[in-house]
Amino acid sequence: MLAALRNALQVVGKQMADLTVVIGGAGAAGVAVGKILSEAGVPCIIGVDRKGAIYAGRGDTDVSKLWMGENTNPDRRKGSMGEVLAGADVFVGVSGPGLVTRPVLRCGLVVVGSPRGHRDIWLVDPSGTDPDSDCGRLLRRLRVPESHVRVFTNQTAAWKAAAEGVGVAPAISHLVAPQLRRGELSVVETAATPLAVSWYATSLAPGARSTAADALLDFLTAPAATRLMSSPDGGVPRARFRPPVHVSIWS
Repeated sequence: MLAALRNALQVVGKQMADLTVVIGGAGAAGVAVGKILSEAGVPCIIGVDRKGAIYAGRGDTDVSKLWMGENTNPDRRKGSMGEVLAGADVFVGVSGPGLVTRPVLRCGLVVVGSPRGHRDIWLVDPSGTDPDSDCGRLLRRLRVPESHVRVFTNQTAAWKAAAEGVGVAPAISHLVAPQLRRGELSVVETAATPLAVSWYATSLAPGARSTAADALLDFLTAPAATRLMSSPDGGVPRARFRPPVHVSIWS
């Protein structure tokens, strides 16, 4: 996620210090995203749940929301998702009110590791800390103890550590295919994999989103988009690249 954001900032000519980021969802995944963005230098992060913007003194008792209130939203902005999105530079959709989600790609989750690496340590990105994520469900099914899990800032870093023999890492099969072909990683068989998962696109509800967002959502379910997402190394010609619209997709 952070790498994608940095690439987008290069396109629009902004810095992390310029950003206001709204996070839709304040569970474990939302907090993980908030911590990553805060450490990266984003000065204004606003978490939003079903009650609206989260701020210090709102009266929350949930641990995740308490962290959000104490460490984000420095101006204590209040209001609904639509209200706090006004003037924001980036939206990260984890979950939240006023949003609709549709599946855009079905894929498989596998476990990978170095052919000669350790098999008792699990290397995950921040989504692995969320029990409702695909990675979290996999760890739960395999009854992996928390003491055997190491969390990395992103999936690529986890795969790199796995290739170095530190442990094993969950991976979307088509994304890790280049490393498998080069022999840097190999598939590790488990009782729960391959696990069928889907990628989703989240947007505002119909009527609240722009015509450009509608067109992009339609494209994401088209065969051309499926081919691109299944073969990320292929890229697109420069003439066809259109940077102004961004959509959050997660598994």
